[in-house]
Amino acid sequence: MAPSLKVSAGPSVDKLQTVAVNHDDMPTVIDSELFHGRIAVRIKDFTGHDPDGISHQKDTPYFDSGHGKNQSWSMQIQGRFKQPVNADDLVFGNEFDKPIKDHLPYGTSLALQFVRVIDPNLQHDLYAQKPHAWSPYLATMPRINSVNLSDNNNNDDQDNMDDFEKWPKFPIHPDYVEDDITSLIPNQLVEKEKSTVDNFKGIDKAHEYRQRFLAED
Repeated sequence: MAPSLKVSAGPSVDKLQTVAVNHDDMPTVIDSELFHGRIAVRIKDFTGHDPDGISHQKDTPYFDSGHGKNQSWSMQIQGRFKQPVNADDLVFGNEFDKPIKDHLPYGTSLALQFVRVIDPNLQHDLYAQKPHAWSPYLATMPRINSVNLSDNNNNDDQDNMDDFEKWPKFPIHPDYVEDDITSLIPNQLVEKEKSTVDNFKGIDKAHEYRQRFLAED
C-alpha cells in the first residue's frame, strides 16, 4: 500500500486531531493553558487523509494567485497567547522522537552550513538522540501580523478574547496575512531603529528585514 499523508494538529503530541486540509472554512481549533487559536493547512494536489465525515478537497484557490502562487503548501495560524511568551522560546521547525543520523544523506553537514546562510537563526542537532531543527517563529515565518489586546482584564473582555466571532476574519482571501509586527517592538527601540522598524510592515521583503534584525539582536 502506497504511503499516504495525514496532517494532525493539537496543543501537544498527546492530543492531536486530523486536520481538514484545504478547508479554510473548517480550521482546527487549538486550546491549552498557554494558547487559544485555530490553524488552516493547505496542500496542493492533496491525496491524504481527511477527518471522518469531511469531504476531500484536492486543491484550494489559495494556490491560484497572490502569496500562494508557485507554492505547494501553506500553514496559517491565528491565535493569542494566554500568558507572556519570550520570542526566543517560540520556535518553528522539526523535532523527531528517534535518532535519524543513520538515515541522513552524505553531505548533510555541508548542506546545513548553507542553510544557515539562508536562515542565520536556525538551531539544529540532527545527530542527537532526539534530533531537532528549528528557528525563532518571528524570524522564520514569511508573514506575521501582530495586534496588541486590551490591557483591561475584566471577565467580559476575557470572554471576548476567546470568541472567534469577535476576532479578525480568518482566513481573509485574497490577502490572507499582511506583514506587520511593529506592535511587538518596544517604543524605545522603535525610536532608536525607526528606519529598520518601518520595514517590518507593508513591503514584500519584510520577512528578510525581520530575519536579519533578530539575527543581529
